[in-house]
Amino acid sequence: MSCSPLWFALANRSAPSEPAARGGGGMGINISKIRLGTEYNNGEVKGGYGNQVFRPKDHTILCVASISNPSADAKYKFVWLYYDAAARGEKTVFEQELTNQTDKDVVGTLSSKTDWPLGHYRVEIWVDGRRLQQRPMTIMNGD
Repeated sequence: MSCSPLWFALANRSAPSEPAARGGGGMGINISKIRLGTEYNNGEVKGGYGNQVFRPKDHTILCVASISNPSADAKYKFVWLYYDAAARGEKTVFEQELTNQTDKDVVGTLSSKTDWPLGHYRVEIWVDGRRLQQRPMTIMNGD
């Protein structure tokens, strides 16, 4: 079966980029940096390996999004997803919404009382209903 040139062009086109989310007062909110870790103190993120590899016993994983022009009126949402190979798709593990955030760092937290399953995960950061950034991470056994 061959594909028509029109179908191929439509299927392979890039999605338009989304504009920056808007917070209170119409100021653009952008994410300048994303850091993953197991600890966050005084603006510093620690833990994990290479900012994206964690161990099953890392029961708390943090996603720190550095925000330009933070706004207390903005709604931030962290969506944590796990790739389920058996189902051949992603499943939402946890969603966290935060409001009234005025610090330059907004911190999303994923935690579990039990060890994490091995595999590939992803965290999406949404601001005012628009996904602005995402970051992959992996849970794997180590030495």
